[in-house]
Amino acid sequence: NVPVSAIFVSDKELLCESPEWNYMPKVVKVNVAAANGTLLTAGSHASFQYLKNPVIHEINPSYGAASGGTSVQIKGPELDDWPDVESYLSCRFGNSTLTRVVSNGIDGITCISPPLHEAMLMSNQAQVSIYAHHGDVYLSSSHQRFDYVNPIEVRSLAPTSGPFSGNTEIFVDANIGVVETDDLVCLFGTEIAKVKVRNKDIICISPPITDYSQAKKVLVRLGVKGALNVSSP
Repeated sequence: NVPVSAIFVSDKELLCESPEWNYMPKVVKVNVAAANGTLLTAGSHASFQYLKNPVIHEINPSYGAASGGTSVQIKGPELDDWPDVESYLSCRFGNSTLTRVVSNGIDGITCISPPLHEAMLMSNQAQVSIYAHHGDVYLSSSHQRFDYVNPIEVRSLAPTSGPFSGNTEIFVDANIGVVETDDLVCLFGTEIAKVKVRNKDIICISPPITDYSQAKKVLVRLGVKGALNVSSP
């Protein structure tokens, strides 16, 4: 029963601003009335749902490739209450254009990071924000920053060959910057392989190959979970 002013857009559309609601989530009826309070939509109404403003508790991973393309999970329990998340909510990294939500789970949503140059930042760190209704409504921002990292530099491998059966331990000398070793993966060509960390040494485990007819040479790269294009050969 809270009246608000209406802006006439066309003979089929009015624009109204929702009044503040500081209580529990609630669905309310929206009617159109004349200035004197007379209902003009007595036989029908629309529904509007008030929801808790989501709070971003964590982003994971908190870094990704400067070229973009990292799947970033944005966690916050209030996000569960929002209906049709993938079409209604959007993410923004720094000052980038909005990126759509690609999936939602029990405790958060997932967005794909845009390239660093699109984030238009003064540094390599971006604040991650959530918007509703195609970017018209700001909801929340993360205290945690998303770091754009340069490609991982792989300097050398040892050994540089192994049997077709795989399972060769390959020591990788690389500059991984701020990337956590637990987030690393190895890529043999396009195939993702296991990584071991032993006394700060990065060890890739070669996968087996099924074509025994001739020796095969592949590029070995390091990647980050959710952003396999971070690494360089």
